[in-house]
Amino acid sequence: MLFGRIVKATATTVAAAGLLLSAAAVPAQADEAGATAHVAKLSENAVALLTDRQIDANDKAAALHKLFVEGFDIRTLSRAVLGRHWRKADDAQRAAYVQAFEAYVVKTYVRRLSQLDDVSVKIKGARELNEKDSLVSTRFAGPNGQPLNIDWRVRTRDGEAKIIDVIVEGVSMAVTQRAEFSALIRSHGGKLDMLIAALEKKAAA
Repeated sequence: MLFGRIVKATATTVAAAGLLLSAAAVPAQADEAGATAHVAKLSENAVALLTDRQIDANDKAAALHKLFVEGFDIRTLSRAVLGRHWRKADDAQRAAYVQAFEAYVVKTYVRRLSQLDDVSVKIKGARELNEKDSLVSTRFAGPNGQPLNIDWRVRTRDGEAKIIDVIVEGVSMAVTQRAEFSALIRSHGGKLDMLIAALEKKAAA
């Protein structure tokens, strides 16, 4: 399934995103240098973790979880994925959804990333998308398979850079998951609570 492949590919490269709370940025202006530094540092820390065979599996998973949460703007990404359904949700539903989304995404990626021990990432360049966002292009290489081109959409806000989307070989994580989530909500009579329950169940599996 396309989504499964994208999750796997994206998850593997999210390993390239681990730490760094950004370089200085000009307020209300995209910062390509800061965005590039953010992705590069996240990559460096994540790859170091993945290639360290002395770290216990549980400790590695916990460290990757921490790096993911620090490197991504979870609320912005989760809102983009939910799309129009976000506007219809009340405050309690939004809070529950964001929490469930974070647990689901982090659990999915950390589980896949923890199995890797030979990865590398090359920064290819960056360009400004708008006054807030930059796109950092990378090439991911693992021990098996063809290299993957991964673009990281980085938003600079108040001098801090955070990743808000991952584009694997031209396919956006946010767009892909939005389609899947919307289909699930529609299949349950438009009830957001059903999506929240499904995400919680997957995260706990």
